[in-house]
Amino acid sequence: MWLRGERTRHVWESEGSPVPLAAVRAELVRRLAEAAAGGRPHGGIGRIEFHVPYELLETDFDQWPVPRRGPGGRTRPLGAVHEVVVRCPQEREDTRTEWLDKWRWLHVHDGRHPDAVRTVEDPDVTDALGLRLGAAPAPACVLGHVGGPRTAALLDALLEGGVPVAVWRRGGGTPAGGLPALLAPDAGPGAPSVFALPARVREVRRAAAGQGPEGGDPLVLLWDDPDDTVHLRSLAT
Repeated sequence: MWLRGERTRHVWESEGSPVPLAAVRAELVRRLAEAAAGGRPHGGIGRIEFHVPYELLETDFDQWPVPRRGPGGRTRPLGAVHEVVVRCPQEREDTRTEWLDKWRWLHVHDGRHPDAVRTVEDPDVTDALGLRLGAAPAPACVLGHVGGPRTAALLDALLEGGVPVAVWRRGGGTPAGGLPALLAPDAGPGAPSVFALPARVREVRRAAAGQGPEGGDPLVLLWDDPDDTVHLRSLAT
């Protein structure tokens, strides 16, 4: 685990041995409590990133319970308190050029170019999807409107195409209103920006908190910034 601020601090490691995700969750909760005790409340930690292998991209990290601030001993889903994103940088070796080009193109256009975002539906998920996604700097963001059986193929295509940003529904399916609503004009001034997505997804998670299992709309946000990586083992168990 790393804590970023004015400098990046390495705060915890499994000492070379794989650990179950339950142990990672317990350590994360402990570190959040430690930060709060040190005068840095939960709200002072804006984003939590999970660097994971392909197989863990759909893990429900955003639903991990964390103690609620205030009395009562209740918990809140992690993704309702913080921006929670997943990353998969170790799968980018073969498509690093495309990954870098897309991210930098996205920045050049401030995430607002009309070609920056592409919605992918079930009929689009073919063996050639990854090639098509990686053929040009655009798209740099994919909104996945696919059913559960197509999700694995979609994720494979995202990584093959070097796509740094994507949103889909854990287990497949399309939320009410569709994913493009996340980039509606009220996301910020002017044209909607891809860079609004982490905050917008957190808004959805907060609105859905307490509405039953998985918080109503279990969105997954892949946010893989190639200019901001740490070289350490990812969560592998």
